Amino acid sequence: MMQEVMKQSLKENQKAREWRESESRLHQENAAHRRQSMQLRQESTKELISILARQADSIQALVTMQAEQYRARPPCSQCPKTLVPPRHHLPTSPNIQVLIAHTRCPQHL
Repeated sequence: MMQEVMKQSLKENQKAREWRESESRLHQENAAHRRQSMQLRQESTKELISILARQADSIQALVTMQAEQYRARPPCSQCPKTLVPPRHHLPTSPNIQVLIAHTRCPQHL
């Protein structure tokens, strides 16, 4: 009877050891997956920030070209002498200034 109890105890100890080893492996694998996921998320965030910065630069270049084109047009008696900021402000980058010309001139609408 004692041998059976000892055998059962050894089996239970072996199962418990295997379970602990399995849990340890799963924990290590999960930690590795979390690290990899975090690294991929950081890389994606950096790429998105880079794309947004390029878009902001492109928009700034377009605004600059539009302002230059507006300044290059011949003056018109119905056109204002200066550009004025819009009445309804939309959120913009601090580096981008949005200006609207208030005119009824068909040439400059």
